[in-house]
Amino acid sequence: MTPANFSEDAKNLITSSRHATLSVISSEFGVHSVLVNFVPTENFAQFYVLSSPTSRKVSNIKAHGVASLLFASGSSYTSISAWATIDSSAQTRSIAEGLFSLRYNRTPREATERVIIVLTPRRWHGQTAKGLDS
Repeated sequence: MTPANFSEDAKNLITSSRHATLSVISSEFGVHSVLVNFVPTENFAQFYVLSSPTSRKVSNIKAHGVASLLFASGSSYTSISAWATIDSSAQTRSIAEGLFSLRYNRTPREATERVIIVLTPRRWHGQTAKGLDS
């Protein structure tokens, strides 16, 4: 399913979510999950997560190249399964930090070694209740 086919209810749930749960395959082939701030691109074709290059989630993504993001509110949820890469380029960092500033109404904390987790959705799933529960 492409972002263009993703339901408006699901897009609204993502947009209204302040955080998401990022899950990656761990080094022991279990699941490593962590609550993250995230920023979607305008068309939901990619999601960015700012991170430290030495974090466990980054090493797990480098090893396995996949991740998921879960967005939830009450009984409504949606998640994306995504290809995941680590980008340390100045261009991607600038884009992600700019989107972060707009979304969270603050600049991200200073971090000279920051990398960007880039999630490209390959599948969407979920259930949204009418009115999106709180």
